[in-house]
Amino acid sequence: RSFCSRHMSVSQCCQQTLTFHAYDIKWLPQSCRVVTVGMYARGTGAIQISEIDDEGMKTIDQVEKKAPFKCLTFGTSKHAMRQFASGDFEGNVCVWNVEQPHHPLFSCKGHSSLINAIDGCGGTGIGEGSPELVTGGRDGFVKVWDVRQKDAVLELSPPESSTLDCWAVAFGMETLFFLS
Repeated sequence: RSFCSRHMSVSQCCQQTLTFHAYDIKWLPQSCRVVTVGMYARGTGAIQISEIDDEGMKTIDQVEKKAPFKCLTFGTSKHAMRQFASGDFEGNVCVWNVEQPHHPLFSCKGHSSLINAIDGCGGTGIGEGSPELVTGGRDGFVKVWDVRQKDAVLELSPPESSTLDCWAVAFGMETLFFLS
C-alpha cells in the first residue's frame, strides 16, 4: 500500500508577502513565530521574525545585513533561549537571539564561500551535550562547530581534485550525515 493517501491535503493557515527572496524558514520551537532568512533584490541579507495570531501573520522584526543568508537552524539552543544559527553567502556562521536579532551572539568565517546547509544539536544544559553545529559549503567542506569556540572542531575536506558542493548536512543518533 502506498504511503500517500488520496485523502491527504495541505491546508494554508495564513500567508505573508515578503520583500525579499526566502531561502529558508523555520518554526521557532514552542511558539507561534517563524524565522525566515534570505536575500533582498539589492544582494543584502534578510532576517525576518513573524508571528501568527488570530488576525493572521505579522512581522515582529526585520533585519538587513551585508551578506545574504542561505540557511538556518534552531538545533543548538534550548527552546527557552530563543537562539538560531545561520549560514550566509560569504561563508559566515552566526548565532542570533530571536528577541534581539540585530547583532550576532557568535560569528566566525566558516567556509570560503556560500554555506548551503546547517544543522545543530545539543544544548547548554547539564547532560545535553555541547551545542554543536554542522555546516556544508560550496567549497565542499563539512565542518562541525562547538559554538563556544571560534574554530571548527572537525573538518571533512573534499578530495583534492573535487569541485563538488556539500548540499545537505544533518546530525542523527550519534551520526553525522552529509550529501556532496
